[in-house]
Amino acid sequence: MTADPTLRDTNYRDVEDALNHACAVERADAAATALSVAAHHAESLANSLQSAQDYVANLYHDGADHRQSRQTRSA
Repeated sequence: MTADPTLRDTNYRDVEDALNHACAVERADAAATALSVAAHHAESLANSLQSAQDYVANLYHDGADHRQSRQTRSA
């Protein structure tokens, strides 16, 4: 580098700033990836919950039809 301590300190700060920036970019990229994975899991969970809701609604509907047919036959 240089013998001038002021320039040397400036160069070290510049290198340190560049490394900090690179680390921040990597952390931001990792955070974006984590959010993407979380969004995918949330979408899968929403789909599973919708399927479960549909299944329960069908059970309820089938049970109501069955009760209605028993009432009709007994009348």
